[in-house]
Amino acid sequence: MMTPLALSLFFFFGIASGAVPFNYTNQIAWNSLFGSFCSGGRQSPIDIITRNVQGGNSTLTPLRMTNWDTSVNGYVLNNGHTLKFSPSSASSEARVQTFISTYKLLQFHFHWGPNNMVGSENKVNNTFFSGELHFVNQNVSAVNSVGSQFTVVAVFLTADSSVQYSGSVWEKLTESIPAFNATRSIQSITYESMLPSNLSYYYFPGSLTTPLCNEIVEWFVLQNPVSVPMEFFNKLRTLNDTNGDPLTLNYRDVQPLNGRTVSGYTVESVSGSIGLMSTTTALLAFLLIAVLANY
Repeated sequence: MMTPLALSLFFFFGIASGAVPFNYTNQIAWNSLFGSFCSGGRQSPIDIITRNVQGGNSTLTPLRMTNWDTSVNGYVLNNGHTLKFSPSSASSEARVQTFISTYKLLQFHFHWGPNNMVGSENKVNNTFFSGELHFVNQNVSAVNSVGSQFTVVAVFLTADSSVQYSGSVWEKLTESIPAFNATRSIQSITYESMLPSNLSYYYFPGSLTTPLCNEIVEWFVLQNPVSVPMEFFNKLRTLNDTNGDPLTLNYRDVQPLNGRTVSGYTVESVSGSIGLMSTTTALLAFLLIAVLANY
């Protein structure tokens, strides 16, 4: 018999590979898929009402990224539901430390809509962004609750005609969209290049946003959006779904809070907000501290 942890991992990787059939046009049907948790009490995404966000600077901590500024290779997959990037096994392992635990980055993927006015999964004050980027991370601790097995660092994306597509990380990811269930190699990108400079965030406990909607995710939604080229979204909308049709919409409707608290962490200093640290940078910082201590 599967343990709750094993069952959660089975569900998660089944969804990630596109093994569970579903669509975005009939989301009500998700509740009956394979004993789904899609009608549970801590579902994602949500509408973040800023006046109700609880101040969290006394209890929450900054997001600390390791190797997010390191160049990585990998591949993008069209699984029929999104465009997903996975790093190669030879690439440096990126991690994020939260107030809960330390997590290793597994993959990132995108959500978008039929036009640039909608597309994000989470909303702020009932307002959409053009899209949303999800960095999916797995808890490295062997001892943890099922509810915190994964962390999603979510980035709001705003379509901007003034942002250059040519030569950008956004072009690398979408210059050639794979057919359904096909992959394409990607060389030399950094996760840092897709983050805002200020890592202030909203935090809430939640779920996967696709069936089986397992409630195993801690959500860190960055407050500051990233501007991306218009061409990027135009390319995403050419991705074919499992039926071979253009996937013009792949965001889940917002879900009720059901009494959950949304907390906010504000980074006071932009210059110190990145929180990105490569192994080399960490070593240099340690050596500098040692030198100063003996000065």
